[in-house]
Amino acid sequence: EISALRQDLPIKGFCGGFEDASTEEDSDGEGARLCTQCRLPLGERAYTAGSSGRRLVHGECMAQRMLHAMRDQEAVRRCADSEQKTRRRAEFGIGWSADVVPCNGRTAVALGFGVEPAPRLCCLVLEEAA
Repeated sequence: EISALRQDLPIKGFCGGFEDASTEEDSDGEGARLCTQCRLPLGERAYTAGSSGRRLVHGECMAQRMLHAMRDQEAVRRCADSEQKTRRRAEFGIGWSADVVPCNGRTAVALGFGVEPAPRLCCLVLEEAA
């Protein structure tokens, strides 16, 4: 049956074996191969999907599979980059921390603002009405 499909419905382009390709009988009683992704009949061109090279898909389905795989790879890369960035920031002491914010109390007294504000709390007023 497989050899009959190969002769009756030749596939052009990148293709592999047909052992895993699903078939269904069409309205004429002939066997029609189905795309393993969308389950629609394959036309004259099909592409192999998967490492076995036996699953056949449409060009559009292959593009979707490739896009999905590329997005997965990109997500893995971004995660690895984020982890490396976090490690580097910790290693070299890069980044913001509340412990390194300077106290402006002494500066306020030195500039003549009178009463020393509470520790680590200082505000500058540009207009009294505000």
